[in-house]
Amino acid sequence: MNVNKVVLTILSTAIRCIILMAIFVLLVQGGKKAYIFGMAVFMDEPMTGEENARQITVTIPEGAGAKEIGEILERKNLIRDSLVFYVQSFCVEEGKKLKGGRYDLSTAMSAEKMMEIIAENNSEEKSGE
Repeated sequence: MNVNKVVLTILSTAIRCIILMAIFVLLVQGGKKAYIFGMAVFMDEPMTGEENARQITVTIPEGAGAKEIGEILERKNLIRDSLVFYVQSFCVEEGKKLKGGRYDLSTAMSAEKMMEIIAENNSEEKSGE
């Protein structure tokens, strides 16, 4: 009977250690992903440099929200991640004023610059440079 207690103690200790290690690994991986996502939100780097920039005309439907606009820009290869764009829209004033229309955007623009252009919408077509 004493041997059974020892075996159960060793097994329960091993299981606790495995669970703690799994929690640690999940926390480290989650922290790493959160860090990478935060860097993407706050570093706001354009897709290309000025030397490789491409002008792309984008039509944003009236009433489109930041999430839908981000998806359009991602499909046009103007941004890397629509979710990052959506979160960025909460961080800048222009993100709350996005409007539908037709815009000439560049792959060398940051997401914040694109938001500034899309928020202006004073005429039918806007150009950003």
